[in-house]
Amino acid sequence: MFPFGVWNGHDSTTWNEVALYLPSYERAVSLVNAYHYSRTRQVLPVPPSQTDDGLLPKFYPGNTAIPAVALREEDLHDLALLFAVLAVGCASEFSFSKPQRKAEAEAYDHLSRASLSFRGVLEDASLSTVQAILVLGSFAKAKGDGQSVAAWNLLSFGFQVGMSVSR
Repeated sequence: MFPFGVWNGHDSTTWNEVALYLPSYERAVSLVNAYHYSRTRQVLPVPPSQTDDGLLPKFYPGNTAIPAVALREEDLHDLALLFAVLAVGCASEFSFSKPQRKAEAEAYDHLSRASLSFRGVLEDASLSTVQAILVLGSFAKAKGDGQSVAAWNLLSFGFQVGMSVSR
């Protein structure tokens, strides 16, 4: 079982298990809006048009959670990006000081990292890959729990991966 056993990266069963942790559509919209509100306080690399017209419709067709069987390998870094946005959205909510909100944000952070690991970050990098890494760096910075080195490492890595992406 991922991440503790030998894992074949092309095993969609594990991807689908991770996708099952997407929140309800209403909660996702709330967190995406909180993410965009946080943009007024810091620069984040995902514009509202990408979440509203790309990520949310892809994973919530008809405003319902996507059926796990519909997840494709090329969607994995988009899923990582959505989970990263949800983590920053949690951290941006006024209720973030509550333990359950911190736990929710941490869970989305871990799910984003898991989704990134399912597909080569260096070999199959895309704009979503770069954005997910940068948003994870922003989340590490926003947590404020002494993870500034991790935050800067993620941001630096995201910029390095970004230099290898061609459109």
